[in-house]
Amino acid sequence: MKRNLLSLFGAALVVLAFVAPSGSNLERICLIDEDMLDNSSPAILELAANGLCDGGDPAECVNDHIDDEGLRVALQLPPGTIIGNGVPGGTTAPLSAGELYDEGLFEITMSLPEWDAAGPTNDGLINYLVALAPFFGNPFETLLDKIPGVIPQRTADLQAHIGETCCAVVYDSDINYNEVDDLANLQGANYGVVRFTLLAVGPDPEGSVLPDITIRIENPSFCMWGVVPTGNTTWGRVKSLYR
Repeated sequence: MKRNLLSLFGAALVVLAFVAPSGSNLERICLIDEDMLDNSSPAILELAANGLCDGGDPAECVNDHIDDEGLRVALQLPPGTIIGNGVPGGTTAPLSAGELYDEGLFEITMSLPEWDAAGPTNDGLINYLVALAPFFGNPFETLLDKIPGVIPQRTADLQAHIGETCCAVVYDSDINYNEVDDLANLQGANYGVVRFTLLAVGPDPEGSVLPDITIRIENPSFCMWGVVPTGNTTWGRVKSLYR
């Protein structure tokens, strides 16, 4: 399911426009929790030790120092970085996809009427991704509880999506998914947004542990900020106006 970002909307003080590379559409929307990407993840520790992040601090890699509800800035992982050891050029440390019933990667496939109505577009999944409207975490999170259509990415799901690219909101905690009710709670602090391509899925271990995965970081501008001012207004000013 692809979503066109070329929607326009007006504001009282500035005019904002959704922008994406010419002729392109938004890919899958995913959710990542601390079981996959965190400042203590072995692959992130390796990247930091190799000097990838500012000052060699793994917290800088994943924005752990600025985590907040509704945060939608890019993780400090350069495009082209390969995380995981399933293809040449990646980290020597693996990248975990979590465990059964404690997954690290989810896909969100449907919206709520409240999300559609929240704006700034009529597509609720885009509205969640950019989190400009109230109640997506800025300042409150009342639109983020009991959410349907959130699919934990287990072995078969991971294998089915090899080669696909995803815009992902990264959480600084576990994502609470209720298997019985098939609903998720998406409240909690975010590290920001990352865009990645799933390159490889490792062998499926015995027991509840999910296969390790390998991803490549892509240009986040495609899905990270979602809205930019058409004039010279800075992103900081936009946040102060609309949050």
